[in-house]
Amino acid sequence: MSSSSDRPQDGQAVTVRFRPAHGPERVYDFTGLPRPELHPGLAAALTARVQPVGGTARTVSTADMYFASIRRFLAFLGVLDEPLASLGDLRGRHVRQYTASDPGYSASAMNREIAQLCRLLQDAPYGSLDEDLWQMVKSPGHLIRPAPASHRTPVYSGDEFTAVLTAARRDVVQITERIAAGERLLAAFRTAPETLRGSDQAIAQALDTLDRTGALPFGQHPKDAALAAGRLCLTGADLAPLLVLAASLTGLRARVVHTLPADHTVDGARVVVAVNDGHARGPVPVHWSLTSGDQAPLHSPGAFYLLLHQLTARSRRFARTPSVWSVWTPAGHTTPSFHAPSALLTVWARRHQLAGDDERPLTVSMPRITRTARGRVLG
Repeated sequence: MSSSSDRPQDGQAVTVRFRPAHGPERVYDFTGLPRPELHPGLAAALTARVQPVGGTARTVSTADMYFASIRRFLAFLGVLDEPLASLGDLRGRHVRQYTASDPGYSASAMNREIAQLCRLLQDAPYGSLDEDLWQMVKSPGHLIRPAPASHRTPVYSGDEFTAVLTAARRDVVQITERIAAGERLLAAFRTAPETLRGSDQAIAQALDTLDRTGALPFGQHPKDAALAAGRLCLTGADLAPLLVLAASLTGLRARVVHTLPADHTVDGARVVVAVNDGHARGPVPVHWSLTSGDQAPLHSPGAFYLLLHQLTARSRRFARTPSVWSVWTPAGHTTPSFHAPSALLTVWARRHQLAGDDERPLTVSMPRITRTARGRVLG
């Protein structure tokens, strides 16, 4: 087992390579994550945590857990309007704010998250942390949150739920139009390349390579590569509004939404999908309606599922996954892990400045969406 980190040169990507004792190499790519100025320091900490001598993360699942904590913490820091030039600018209050945030975790889950983050920061390069923060991560016991009294997941008000769905539908329309434009550009390159000029010619050529091989031409800057791939494929940045609509239209719980299969049948005006709801002894068929009209894919569960199936088709071809969910990443086409979508939804909600009836920032979570959606159907 071995590990290494690649420090970027001239804005290139930060990666950590983990070679477990058994199984293929794992590459943790920081490309596209918020707060790039913190990436080198956190990559160094992750490398120390997974290194063969002295590191404590010996398995892929443990290394995945630490990288997931990094992603969620960066997502939280990304919504703060505060400059951070390096790990040295982090303070104890940032960790306390993260602890006090409401990403949809239970108290026990948040306690595990803080413990993981503190263990990781203990491996940051020597002298790179503020002294007060260093003392905090060495003794994080006072950050533990007491378990709250048991209570049911709250529902959104009518105005709150409408605002969430409106933002999600607007984003999905933009995603669909973006990929449709990419398809037209690719078709023009293959049928009438002489009609393309300048940058369109170069972009179309890259899309042709992506469509044929699953990869983009070498030598592209990571941000340019993500923009190019997004013309034909979903990327991680597209997942939040799609998850919101999937949960709100189907009323399925988060873990069922995350495992929706690509296999389905169309039976007249319905789509039939076998889902694993966790209660039965195997998949259970669900029947989702199809409707007509321009807005149908964003208002009916069956039509939305077929739209999602279409948007992920190219990535699924290369990922060879049974899941309907598939996205392009710098490491290739893959099924997203959905280990903890709370940070993803939090960043998305802040970007849209979603607010509750109390005018405070609105917490968007899958359980709350599902319970609200079910209540509207039953009510």
